[in-house]
Amino acid sequence: SRTLISMIVSFVLVGAVMFAFYKVNAIAAITTSTLNVFLSLVFYNAVGMEFSSGGLVGLIVVFILGIYSAIVYFTKVKDELYRGRTMKKANAEASKKSNALIIDASLVIFAVGMIAYVLGGPSLQGYATFTIFGSVLNLILVLLGNKILIWLLTNNTNTQKNFALIGVDATKVPNILKEEKQT
Repeated sequence: SRTLISMIVSFVLVGAVMFAFYKVNAIAAITTSTLNVFLSLVFYNAVGMEFSSGGLVGLIVVFILGIYSAIVYFTKVKDELYRGRTMKKANAEASKKSNALIIDASLVIFAVGMIAYVLGGPSLQGYATFTIFGSVLNLILVLLGNKILIWLLTNNTNTQKNFALIGVDATKVPNILKEEKQT
């Protein structure tokens, strides 16, 4: 149907734009976001919900939540690298600094889903159910999945100095040992 085709095209476009900015990190973001949507669909079907337009909107919201969470994390990694940190240290600092934003976004979507489920009636139950499952799974997948995937990348000795892999301009990364200033 046109809806399915338009969703696939939009997911591909989002993936292409993310790849342009975040390179290898975009693969981790798309993987965890798609896994989030898939697992949300599994739980959605397990509780016996009928997929409707509300469920479709919930699916889109959950995908956007996953992409948002990944972008927040990857932007923090880039910021830390531009401050002169090593890849390992940048990943650790970004993990600490992005947790609050990711948890807040997931809790807001969870709260909206709960309110929609309680007050919305049958017309919003599909949306509410999808967003409730999706926000919980987003916390698990982003806080663990993305961070594990990027940890593997940053702890690999072959990729520690290859800033282009994650979309960082190596000329703008200061060398702290030479006491260069941040640009």
